[in-house]
Amino acid sequence: MNIETRKLNVIKKITLLKDDNILSEIENILKSSDWWDELPAEVKKSIDKGIEQAKKGETMSHEDVIKEAREKYGLKK
Repeated sequence: MNIETRKLNVIKKITLLKDDNILSEIENILKSSDWWDELPAEVKKSIDKGIEQAKKGETMSHEDVIKEAREKYGLKK
């Protein structure tokens, strides 16, 4: 199903809504801003730092992260 068909299906369903709460939720979703704009500055800074580290190859494999966590917190396999 292409995007235009999907949009038309959603519009059709919205026009048939009887529940005001669902309509309010849809309105909230549509008027909400970009989630990035709502993040605290320190969280944005941390994310940007992580992206820069990844670009430099400063990463750990999933296996290494799990191993480190198990050792640090005394978790068993």
